[in-house]
Amino acid sequence: MFDDWKDVTLSTGVVLRVRPMPPLRLRMKIGARHPDPEPPKKEIPVNIPGGRPTIINDVSDPAYLQALGEAREARFNAIHEFTWSWAVDIPDPPKGWKVESGLDKVLTRDEWRAGKDGERLDYLEYVVVRLDSDSELVARVINSTELVTEEEIKAAEDSFRGDDSG
Repeated sequence: MFDDWKDVTLSTGVVLRVRPMPPLRLRMKIGARHPDPEPPKKEIPVNIPGGRPTIINDVSDPAYLQALGEAREARFNAIHEFTWSWAVDIPDPPKGWKVESGLDKVLTRDEWRAGKDGERLDYLEYVVVRLDSDSELVARVINSTELVTEEEIKAAEDSFRGDDSG
């Protein structure tokens, strides 16, 4: 059970163990922690005698749009961090990797994630996974809905001999 890890070789030569993740349940749980804000209400007056004004959601309110953007960014970041922490067997970073990579001069103390898991995620994202193609390889496994890839199916099919009976 849960032996659905795949080896993914990155452009850096590092081999990561990655497993698929069920996206719907994850998005539901993370989404509940970072909900979209409620839009403010706006009254639309009616120019008909005796008519009642209409109350609508003011989805163009600048403060609402800012809060909506922040909620969506928080939700994306939470999903991303949890997904990579859960679905990738992240190697422990070597001592001094921040200085050796020069990242200690680029990122401020507040930009580093806290704790051992945070450091492993930073190492993975800033040093190990260097190219978009690396991210795409890992994401392909994480987002796969089947445990056997199309390539594996094709290789298995190709390994069978044709019908020699006739």
